[in-house]
Amino acid sequence: MASTIAQSAFKDNPEAAARLQSLLIDGTRYAPHYLPSGNSDHLPMLLCALVGLGADEDTLSGMREEYTVRLHEFERTEAPGDPQERLGDRMAYPAFMTHFAQEAEHLGLQALLEKYIPTFLPGVVLDAYHPVIRLGYALDFDAPDEVAASLAYMASVHRTFDLDAARNVDLREVLTAQAALPARKFESQRFTASIMELVRDGEYEALSPASIDECAAVALDAYRGTRNFFALHLVTATMAVRSLVRILPAVEPLAVTALGSAIVASHKVLGNPAFDEVLPAPKVLDPEHAYKYAYVCKSEYAATGDSRYLEEIEGFKDAGLIAAWAG
Repeated sequence: MASTIAQSAFKDNPEAAARLQSLLIDGTRYAPHYLPSGNSDHLPMLLCALVGLGADEDTLSGMREEYTVRLHEFERTEAPGDPQERLGDRMAYPAFMTHFAQEAEHLGLQALLEKYIPTFLPGVVLDAYHPVIRLGYALDFDAPDEVAASLAYMASVHRTFDLDAARNVDLREVLTAQAALPARKFESQRFTASIMELVRDGEYEALSPASIDECAAVALDAYRGTRNFFALHLVTATMAVRSLVRILPAVEPLAVTALGSAIVASHKVLGNPAFDEVLPAPKVLDPEHAYKYAYVCKSEYAATGDSRYLEEIEGFKDAGLIAAWAG
């Protein structure tokens, strides 16, 4: 796989690399959601982010121990006879996990991604981007078991998105115009349910910005200008899509369309907020999102050279959201 800043750092610290892989493999025994909230398991992403930011062994172990109390284990079942028939079945996650682990061993990761990503990528926005974000971290840290888990997650929440005939747009102009419109009222308070309302009502537009870099710049502005919790995921998702395209360059046009369309739809769900001014770092944010975001800023700075990502890391440190050693 192509090199990332995480993999490059591991060349000088093979013990940390081996430790992380062991923890990630162990973590695949947990279900992708936990109750009663139904929120996504962030443990694998948190562990990767901590290692990528330079956490020591005690910090890594302590945060893992604190986080795992909310998770629950599942038992793998036989792989589905025809995975296509069970796409979108959340209860099929154990079977999908078996299937993708077997496929990874049989095909290799490159061929595995080539086989399934074109199907899953249009739904990048599902579950508030968590399946693709988890995949992005798995690819950055070269973790095959996590790749299988991420694909199983994608398969279990899959929905069909029609991105054919996408129109080319300036993403910033679209969001600026949208911010001047009244907020749409949604039936549900849940992010993904609101996204699916847009799909149902024909309001999920197929849009193609110029590049991932354009998506990244607008996503960062949207988060800095709102400090909305869900807007943070636009930034982390952009990193994940970039990591995926690094491995599969052929999917870049689809990836840009999927990400651009998702960002515009997400902005609608968030109420069409303006994001003209940079707001201070949030006063409160859970560690899993704070460290995940900080690693993404480090990664995106390496990819783009945009100094705003470094400002974000320092701002999070000043706000006490991440430790001084991070980064």
